[in-house]
Amino acid sequence: MGLGVVTIRRNGVSMEIPTGETVSIDVLRQGPKSSSAKATGQSVPSSEPAVTESSVAATASKKIEASLAADVDRCSAEFDRSMEQRDAAGAVAATLDLDDAIRGWSADTLQSDEMDKARALLRSMIVRLGEASKGGLTDPREVVGPLVEIALSARSEVRLAKLYDLSDQIRDGLAEAGVEVRDTADGQIWELITPE
Repeated sequence: MGLGVVTIRRNGVSMEIPTGETVSIDVLRQGPKSSSAKATGQSVPSSEPAVTESSVAATASKKIEASLAADVDRCSAEFDRSMEQRDAAGAVAATLDLDDAIRGWSADTLQSDEMDKARALLRSMIVRLGEASKGGLTDPREVVGPLVEIALSARSEVRLAKLYDLSDQIRDGLAEAGVEVRDTADGQIWELITPE
C-alpha cells in the first residue's frame, strides 16, 4: 500500500485511486472517462489542479513526515512518562518503538530533517537509559530509607540516654554514607547528600 493516491490523467481528465484501493488493469487502460472530452483528442481542461511530479512528491513527503513526526512525538512522550514514573520496562519499550518507527520509515525518502530528529531522539533515549543504569530508576530514598530510619531510631534512644558522643558518631557515620541528618524542633530529618 502506498502513502498517497495514484492519479491517472488523460486528455485533461483526472481519476484518483485512493490508498488501499485496487483496480483492474482494464480501468487503468481505459483511464478516466468524461462526457465533455472531444472526439478530436483535444484536451479538455480539468477543474482539478494539474498534478506534477513535484506536487505528488511534496504531498507524499508531508504525509510521511507527519507520520514519522507523530511516531517521534508519541515515543518521546511515552519515554518521558516512563522515566518520571521510574518504569524501566516502559522506557525501554518506548525506545524500541522509536527504533521500529525509524526502521519502518528508513526506506522512504524524506525531504526534511524528520529522520535526523528521530535518530537524535533515539540516541538521547539510549544515553538517558545508560545514565539511569548507573544509579537505577528506583528512588534512592526508597532503598536506604528503612535503614536510615533504624539508625535514627537508635540515635534517638542514645540521645535519651544522654550518650551524645555515640549520637554524634551515628550522625557522622550516616553523613559518610551520604545521608545528612539534622536535628530540628520537630525531631530528626534526613536527606540524601547529592554529589557535586
